[in-house]
Amino acid sequence: MRIQNNNQRFVDTLPSEMRKSILIVAPPSSAGQPVTERVDSFAEFFLCHEIACEFYPTPQTPRELLQLVQHIYREKWRNVFVTMPPFRNWSLCMLPGVHVILDIRDGWSIGMRSGYGGTTKPQKIKSRIARIVEQVAIRLSTLTITCTPGLLTYHETTMTKGKLVLIENGFPGRELARVAELRSRKEAMPPSPGPLVFICAGKFSEYGIERCKQVIDKISQEFSDNNCVLKIFSVDPKRNDWIREYISERNIKNINFESYRSIERLDLLEEIVKSDYGISIVRDQNYEFGTKVFDYLVCGLKILDYIEKDGGSYAKYFNRFFSENLRVEDIQHFSREMFIAKKSKVIFGKIS
Repeated sequence: MRIQNNNQRFVDTLPSEMRKSILIVAPPSSAGQPVTERVDSFAEFFLCHEIACEFYPTPQTPRELLQLVQHIYREKWRNVFVTMPPFRNWSLCMLPGVHVILDIRDGWSIGMRSGYGGTTKPQKIKSRIARIVEQVAIRLSTLTITCTPGLLTYHETTMTKGKLVLIENGFPGRELARVAELRSRKEAMPPSPGPLVFICAGKFSEYGIERCKQVIDKISQEFSDNNCVLKIFSVDPKRNDWIREYISERNIKNINFESYRSIERLDLLEEIVKSDYGISIVRDQNYEFGTKVFDYLVCGLKILDYIEKDGGSYAKYFNRFFSENLRVEDIQHFSREMFIAKKSKVIFGKIS
């Protein structure tokens, strides 16, 4: 793989005599971002199976979309992989002679309908229109991939029957050995009477302050006999400044709050391994998992169960890990590459 201008990533194509190839349309992103990790894993999967691939940046305007269409036909791309969000360019599914694989990583119409779990005002009319667009595009696609059981169930209708497959985000396989080493080092250390550490390694306040208050109240009440540390690593720590005041107003005595800026990926994994519970803020438990939940699992943490009432597909999927740790010998089962490999026959059957 080679980097070009830090914005457009290209995978070196394999020899020209290869029979199959695929164009990957994805938004420009930096290393370590969830979309980067997921799409790069698909690219590695294609290359390992002798399917040449190239990256093309997601069009932002009608003109850029037209340029992409021209590129597809000029270079004779028969297979195109489109990851969303951003939720645009659905019309690519209508191109004659082009097999489009959609990778839907988040909710669009379902998010509009619920107001993204109450973080924004619901948009019911726009949601209905978006729902129609989704259904038509999925029907016209060669294959549509979703990343959570909730999204899969939501998109499965009579109209989209046979078009959908679930491939979870998982954990980067190339980092499994490093995590296993960190976990072994931790297990070799004598037990420490220190505080329970709760870590959020992704977005916290950004996904709704009410959800965050549920987390703090859960820790305060369920772990009232323990000294606890709440660690948050965030791109914008100032967004979490309200937490100190909230803890003070509620007279919460068992939580010490620590706020940090985002750190390098390997350093972050070390911080996660040293913790006890992982926090994944989920806007809507019916279709979301959160971005770091598989990191917590593989690093040996329990997942904090803070969602009241029905936990939706999120609780069904992770219920076991609310009370137990994933064994280090089982971490490979949650790698992103393993999830992709399980559906390899389906994917290969759709690439011409």
